Amino acid sequence: MERFEHWRTGGVEPQTLKSGRHRMTREEVLASQRGRIMRSVLIELGERGAGGITVNGVVNRAKVSKKTFYENFEGLDACIDEALLQVNLLVGSEIADAAQAADSSKPFAKVHALVRELAAAATEEPEHAIAILASGLGRTDSKREGWLAFNTARMRILNAYFLSERERYPDLEEPSQTALMAANGLIEGWMTRALADHSEAELLDQAPAVADAAVWIMSGGRYGSP
Repeated sequence: MERFEHWRTGGVEPQTLKSGRHRMTREEVLASQRGRIMRSVLIELGERGAGGITVNGVVNRAKVSKKTFYENFEGLDACIDEALLQVNLLVGSEIADAAQAADSSKPFAKVHALVRELAAAATEEPEHAIAILASGLGRTDSKREGWLAFNTARMRILNAYFLSERERYPDLEEPSQTALMAANGLIEGWMTRALADHSEAELLDQAPAVADAAVWIMSGGRYGSP
């Protein structure tokens, strides 16, 4: 669980993010019964919202029996939590790697890497992206903890990548919580609209402008562009 806790708390060091128990590869997961169930619960989550998912719907989509479902998961909430954990860890690892490899000669390259990797993930797996964005809706307060933790982690990482530019701009101020939430909301709203319109293929082309706009918001209009 070390990788999970690191991502939940907004850690950004790639080597730390990847330490501890590793997931199966995407191909291995999807080839397994457990993987088919998790993929199915993500699709159901995106299509129906957390309040509309049923075990029957998940097993019918995954083409497994209820017995198989309960051999793999204690219940529906456990399945949702594990599926969201796995996809968030995958995206988090890809973001951390991209940020580490970002061209440091370009201003706010890590922020651009974060937005680009989110766009790439949504383009490659739109069902998973929809599930992540919608996962808090329709769940009880006690079951929204994981979704809120990942959402908060993304804001912390966005903030850390933004502030990493203090080496270039020593007078760079930490963004207010309102500005940080607005920048994160801009990114999530942009992705949500694209996924709702089935125009996720355009996300990668739009990512640089969105990253610039996020920087502009967080810097109070000093850097980036609206």
